[in-house]
Amino acid sequence: MQGKGDYLLVETSLPHNHVLYSYILSFGEHVEIIKPQEIREEMHNHLKKLQEKYNT
Repeated sequence: MQGKGDYLLVETSLPHNHVLYSYILSFGEHVEIIKPQEIREEMHNHLKKLQEKYNT
């Protein structure tokens, strides 16, 4: 882990399933996936589905 100002870089190994996305989402708006790009894109798709569900 490396902290810089208001940022903390974390490298971890998690299973590539719902556990991964639940963990990431637990940080709310305070997290950004830097890499791998595949996970970043999948998170984007998950968030689009959530947004569609809650747009009224």
